[in-house]
Amino acid sequence: MELGNDEISMMEEFSETCSSVSSEMELPELLPTIEENENFTFETDSYALQNNKDYQDLLNCLFKLESQRIYITKALEEIKVARRKAREDPLGFVELLQNGEIDFRPRINVAEVPEIDMSKYDITSYIESMRPITRKSTRETSFASASQPTDSDEMRDKKNKPKSATHNVAWTPEEQRRFVFPILFK
Repeated sequence: MELGNDEISMMEEFSETCSSVSSEMELPELLPTIEENENFTFETDSYALQNNKDYQDLLNCLFKLESQRIYITKALEEIKVARRKAREDPLGFVELLQNGEIDFRPRINVAEVPEIDMSKYDITSYIESMRPITRKSTRETSFASASQPTDSDEMRDKKNKPKSATHNVAWTPEEQRRFVFPILFK
């Protein structure tokens, strides 16, 4: 979502208006929070993820950031309303501000992203697959594939061969159980 000039100027006005409020304030009570010792998981998460502290910290951070996003969105809506009122009756709006009759939401500190020691996780193969292909790496792969014997007639024969009766047939529940059981209970 891109912010236009109006939204940016509203955010600046909000920042200036709330500058007297302490920047150390926590997220207001109207938003849900997660206690430090409370586990936040999805029921679809695997058991290994549910007990992973790094994963828990990351989910908690995402939860807090989403709460803060909702809070700020509501604050921007309130600022838009206040801005309309200020344009309709500028002197009356200034008077309301001076009397303290208009309350703006306090500032919040953006949640810190947790530090995760990635050396604990073996993700090198995943990272390498995410690398962009460069000319050098494409040359290396083309030389490697050129040295391997390929028979296009053999490949065509495989494509034209009729498929067996069990090809693309759904598994029976028993077959599914025999496949999944060894994976889950290694």
